[in-house]
Amino acid sequence: MPRTYVPIATIVASGSVSDVEFTSIPSTYTDLVVVCQGRTVNAVTEQAITVYLNNDFSGIASFTELRGDGSSATSSRLTGQSGFRIGYFAGASAAGGAVGQCNFSVMNYSNTTTFKTTIARGGTAGTSTTADVGLWRSTAAITRVGMATFGAGNYVAGSTFTLYGILKA
Repeated sequence: MPRTYVPIATIVASGSVSDVEFTSIPSTYTDLVVVCQGRTVNAVTEQAITVYLNNDFSGIASFTELRGDGSSATSSRLTGQSGFRIGYFAGASAAGGAVGQCNFSVMNYSNTTTFKTTIARGGTAGTSTTADVGLWRSTAAITRVGMATFGAGNYVAGSTFTLYGILKA
């Protein structure tokens, strides 16, 4: 990582868990970045990963997703959501050893006068690649970031989530 990326915390799933959360995030950086990789136990090829900010499930998030699988591309827009889709992890029926990865960024996360914008990129080996942009309609400073599997299924042990703070330039 560039020198402007400061690791704040890392969570490694020690067992089958449905969500992970970073709490007590300091307000000393300009942006936040979460880098994650892993698999889920759900018997699917891939499973969506959703981010929740400040444990807020009030439906003030919206996002647009672009997704491609090597032969076709789709786009979707969702409003009134509780969280943001940030990518997909390989599921239990994915090709042997495949993992999913995602990179999620929140700009101006500690600013208390503007809504928060997000961008995410992700992919699952041999399955798909995604890019998402989002808006969280809150001026609250972000102090908590949680990631959950969308629908049924848990992360497998060893799935890794690292939170970085971006230093001012």
